[in-house]
This record gives sequence, C-alpha cells and structure tokens, in this order.
Amino acid sequence: MIQKLMFRLLPVQILLASVGKINGIVSSLFAGNFVGLKAMTAVGLYSPYNLAIVAVTAMLVGGSTIVCGEHIGRNDQAGIQNTFALDIVLAGIISLIVTAAHLIFALVGSITRVSDDPDINRMLIIYVIGQAIGVIPLMLGSQLSAFLSLDNKGKRTTLASFLYIIVNFLLNYLFVGVMGLQALGLALAPSIGLWVYFLVQASCFLKADSPMHFAIKGIDWHESAKILRIGVPGAIGNVYNALLYAAGSHYLTLFLLLADFRQACTGPCPCLSGRIGWCCSFFRTSYSENGTYRSIYGKCAE
Repeated sequence: MIQKLMFRLLPVQILLASVGKINGIVSSLFAGNFVGLKAMTAVGLYSPYNLAIVAVTAMLVGGSTIVCGEHIGRNDQAGIQNTFALDIVLAGIISLIVTAAHLIFALVGSITRVSDDPDINRMLIIYVIGQAIGVIPLMLGSQLSAFLSLDNKGKRTTLASFLYIIVNFLLNYLFVGVMGLQALGLALAPSIGLWVYFLVQASCFLKADSPMHFAIKGIDWHESAKILRIGVPGAIGNVYNALLYAAGSHYLTLFLLLADFRQACTGPCPCLSGRIGWCCSFFRTSYSENGTYRSIYGKCAE
C-alpha cells in the first residue's frame, strides 16, 4: 500500500521540485536579456530562500499524504477529511508566517544593507516583496496537487502546471520586457502564475462530489505531530540544497561584483604591484606594505 502510494505521489514531488527550477530559468532568462547582471545576482541571492520554502512544502506534502493513505487503506472517511483539512490549515499558517518574514526581510533590508552593492540591495528587496505575493499559493497549491493525485485527478494538476508556465512566461515578457519593471516584474510574474496554479486546482475541492472538503471545525490537531514527523525526511534533501545554494550565492556575488568593480577601477593598484582593480571597496580588506596595514575603502589605494 505504501509503495503504491509513493509511486502515485512521485509526479507531485517532481512537479514540486520543478516549479522553483522553472521559475529560476525563466527569471534568469529575462533578467539576463532585459535587466542585467545585478538583477541576476539578486535572483540568485533569493534562491536559497525559495529552496527552504520548497523544503517545508515537501515536508507537509509527504507527511499528510502518507497519513491520508493510511486512512484510505482503512476506508476511514472521517480520517481522510481530517488529514486534508489539517494539512491545509498547517500550510496556510506556515505560508502566512513565511510571507510576513519576506516583508520583514524587505523592511530590514531597506534600513540596513543586505548587500554591499546598493543596486543589488535595492533589487533584492523589491524582488523579495514580489515573491511574498506567491508564497501562499505555492504552499497551498502543492498540497492540493498531492490530494488530487490521491483522488486520481492528476490531469487537473497537469493543466494547472501548464497554465502556470504559460502565465509566468507571458507576464515576465509583459512586466520585464515591455513595461520595464525590472526586479519587481521578475517576482510578480511567477507569483501571479502561482495564484493561477492554486485556483485551478482549488476549484476541484469546491464541487459537491469531491471526497475532501475544507472545514476547520472538529479538526484533530494531535495528528499534526505525525504529519511533521513523517514529512521531515523528505525535506532534508531540499534543506541541504538550500544551504549549498546559500554558500554558492555568496561566492557568486563576490565574483560578479568583483568583475563590476574591476571595470570601474582602471588605475594601477600600488598595493598589489600594479594589478588593476583588485583592491576595491567591496572586500573592505587590508594589505601590508612594509609591515603597515592599511584599509581600503572605495577606490584603489594610492
């Protein structure tokens, strides 16, 4: 029973993993062609956070569907209904918290400096605000995909995914290519696409013949611990990838900004024996000359 259930959920897991990848590919495509290098850097800096959201989503999907599968095996209709409603409530609460965290991050970034480059800092803040709009439909839509698969309605998920890709691409072209919204357009396009993805699937659960309906009254909250415990192993891989992306994004930012500063730093740099551009302010470092350490801020040392 469990093996059949896992194979049935495999397309959902693949779809969940591909949503973020497709978003990243489309965003990078339009960022590189219409916005520029620093916008691509901002998109890359957000990637670890997106993977962390996917990890939490995968945890809920894996845990809730396994528990729901156990109820299906016992033909426990009340248990099926409870697991569905509980999963949606948990996903909704977590998505609201994550959305609030996005907005707090944007507020903190506007007060302090998230990045040493002010342009990247500004684009990252705008991009995070736009992405905050899509957190709720991403998490809720992924849960609905899993339950539609259990109900043998995977075609609706396929349709929703296809529409998401089309809407994401067209809105990226409109917002970024035509309207010139830059980082905001890169974030708004997938966020709106995710709302389409969510609503197309949600309509199935509003029908009278659906075996699962959302009702918060009478939920057995004790089952939430079981859902989280079962779902944790499925999220570990995404957490690991998020940490790798975080480290990779940091060094990518160093490389891209170094390339940008090297173009601006055109004079010889005495501290590095005539090498051009390698002692720019981004590193905020010091060098030793005759045993004396001097800090470099803003331009090549003289």
